[in-house]
Amino acid sequence: TIVVRAGMKPPEGVFLPHRAWHGAQFYAAITDIMIPQDVYRLQDMRVATSLSVEGCGGIAYYDEERHVPVSASGDLTISVEVTTPLQLDSDGCLDDPTCEFILCFFGGPKEFGIRIPEALEIIFAPQVLQPAVVTRGIASNTISVLREPATQGLLFY
Repeated sequence: TIVVRAGMKPPEGVFLPHRAWHGAQFYAAITDIMIPQDVYRLQDMRVATSLSVEGCGGIAYYDEERHVPVSASGDLTISVEVTTPLQLDSDGCLDDPTCEFILCFFGGPKEFGIRIPEALEIIFAPQVLQPAVVTRGIASNTISVLREPATQGLLFY
């Protein structure tokens, strides 16, 4: 949980779309970040992605493969936007139905990752409806005589 002073707005995670499935692409941003800019620089801020079952505790500031490219802007409150679409990989969820995709914010190299409270809900991929296949044609049955009858009037096949 992020604790802020009374009257202040906590940082908020924004996902577009609000739900995704394994392999889906989406955008993310973190808004309303208030940090002292005399201590932190915008170019030092990083955002990492994780699953709720893993959390932000095991991600380091220098863990390059978990971080996503971002652009930061703002004066009093800072917004951080992911610059490329993210692709959801939910393999780490295993069978946990409460698993969600989360963002971890790093203010600088000496900071721990802060989990942003809003999360991306993971759903099953929508089923693509296939139209019913209708096959038209003519069916015919054929009787073929394999040998001549031994006596007249009887049919063998």
